[in-house]
Amino acid sequence: MKLLPKEADWGIQEISKIEIQNIKNVVTNFYDEWLENTSRQKKFTTHENTFMYELINYDYTWNFEEGKKPLVKNLLSGEAQNELQNIYNILEKYSDGKVIRSEIISMNPKSRIRSHKDRGDILYLARRFHIPIKTNLQTFFVVEDKQYFLNEGFIYELNNIKYHKVENNSDESRIHLIVDVLPDNIPDIAKLNKPDDFYVCPFCISSWICHGPHIDQKDFDKFDYRIKLIQSDISAYAKEIVLKEGENINLKQLADLIEKKIQQRNII
Repeated sequence: MKLLPKEADWGIQEISKIEIQNIKNVVTNFYDEWLENTSRQKKFTTHENTFMYELINYDYTWNFEEGKKPLVKNLLSGEAQNELQNIYNILEKYSDGKVIRSEIISMNPKSRIRSHKDRGDILYLARRFHIPIKTNLQTFFVVEDKQYFLNEGFIYELNNIKYHKVENNSDESRIHLIVDVLPDNIPDIAKLNKPDDFYVCPFCISSWICHGPHIDQKDFDKFDYRIKLIQSDISAYAKEIVLKEGENINLKQLADLIEKKIQQRNII
């Protein structure tokens, strides 16, 4: 297997089988660990149905001119840490780079991670890998409308600049190890990301920084797709409100509550 360009037409690529039993033994017994850092699910609406245990931290707002280094926040115990380090070694060799972020994510039963692209320079340049630690046949990824089932004990690379979502339709939590590796040879695209080039682009891979003349290209197909995702979120909020408030709510009240929800969660 080899690294594929993120701009190519692919969603998830299986890399290799890996030993994760000791990691699984440790993390499936987490409780307080999930509550140490709840910033991810509180800050990002997309991840409100998840819990994070942070292993290695790297600022998502990084840009290539900064000299920041990854910060090890937590270690696993005993043999689990050895398995984790083995995964890091495999991915660093595969990507010809360094691990910059690592976190264990638990996704709630009967929940979803809504369709989104990962944003920001660091997530555009880094390679993102998922290692399922605990999963089931009722949990799946969808990347650009293609469905993927990921198996425990395998390493997968997610093309995180494509629209992707996750559904967990089971009665159990889904747990993944997520590892970001920054290649030693950063693509030339990084040279475009100067502070004076910063502007929001509705068509861009990153909604923080535009990587090309997308507004001039008038890529309305992608824009229309984004609008459909927003419509889907608004529809889900409307259903949630009606179920909570009852059938007597009128349209004006419903619209006001949806607007309030949008402002609170910043989905647009």
